[in-house]
Amino acid sequence: MKYLCGTRDITLTIEANEGPKWWVDSLYAVHPDMRSHSGFYMTLRNGMMYSTSSKQKLNTKSSTSGYR
Repeated sequence: MKYLCGTRDITLTIEANEGPKWWVDSLYAVHPDMRSHSGFYMTLRNGMMYSTSSKQKLNTKSSTSGYR
């Protein structure tokens, strides 16, 4: 909060000269109940436009289960 309060006058610049870029990452079995975690964010050139992160609802024995 201290950082946010101290930087509230800085102007956020968003440019859309090129298309959006999406970044996706996930971590396998990082929670105590062995569930995984995923995160996504989208950028438009100079700024982040959207981000989300969530704990997965399912857990598995392997990150590759179902693939043989």
